[in-house]
Amino acid sequence: MHDFNTFGDALIERKRQENRKIFDRVLKGKFEKISAGDFESALPPLESISIIPVQISEKEGHVRHSLNAVVYYRTHSGAEKHITWSVFEDGTISGFLPKDLSIAREDLAGEILNTVERIHFDFWRKTDLPILPKSDEDDREPIEPKGGKREDRPLQPERLEFLRGQQSILFGFVNERNGFRGYHGAVLPHGIILEHPRFGNAAYVVRLSEPIVDTDTDVFDKPSIARVDDATARKILEKVWAPIAKQAETRGELRDKFGAKRIVHTPDTWQRHLQAAIDELS
Repeated sequence: MHDFNTFGDALIERKRQENRKIFDRVLKGKFEKISAGDFESALPPLESISIIPVQISEKEGHVRHSLNAVVYYRTHSGAEKHITWSVFEDGTISGFLPKDLSIAREDLAGEILNTVERIHFDFWRKTDLPILPKSDEDDREPIEPKGGKREDRPLQPERLEFLRGQQSILFGFVNERNGFRGYHGAVLPHGIILEHPRFGNAAYVVRLSEPIVDTDTDVFDKPSIARVDDATARKILEKVWAPIAKQAETRGELRDKFGAKRIVHTPDTWQRHLQAAIDELS
């Protein structure tokens, strides 16, 4: 029994060390880059994790950062429940672990960190510019084939990874208030792609009248998170997205005023159709 307990303690300590390495890699000193969103979990019985950045202003202008992770799961009886854990700047991860959630504390902490890592928040720059904030009464998107309420479905990380992995992508952007809970964008040399986090919502592709950068530049030899810095990303958005955002608050206005191409999402074809539209921009 003593050997078994020793082995168990060693396993827990190893997982803690692994989690610390992930924290140092994806969150240490980077809390200000985190945007809110509801993301699918890859670890059963967890179903999704909602990431909520928290900022607390202190004396002399100092800001203390943390994030809350609302973890949704199903019990053995099928009941849907959720708990909230917190991650702090010193690497502390804390929260209550209910008896009906059959998972180890270290594994839950690891999945919260892994979710943050899968999103690659460094690539997605925050902006105060609106991104299609209003809905068209006559342009409702179709409910996805699986049924259920579209707004209840978490973001699938492959939707973000598809854009981030494009060779011609300069950077992604999200509204600093809404994060990934609404439309977000990605900038290419010849256009802008607007995406929504859930299936059933269309993507939109807007061709720009003039290219942002020369496609022959060596900037595309760099990793996607390093192709432009934050200051350059802000300047680009002010130049190419701000004029569009002022005139297009809805999807219909984006199509009517700027000729945006609408790519309807279906589980089997969305990647192929969106890739074809991206290739046309090139």
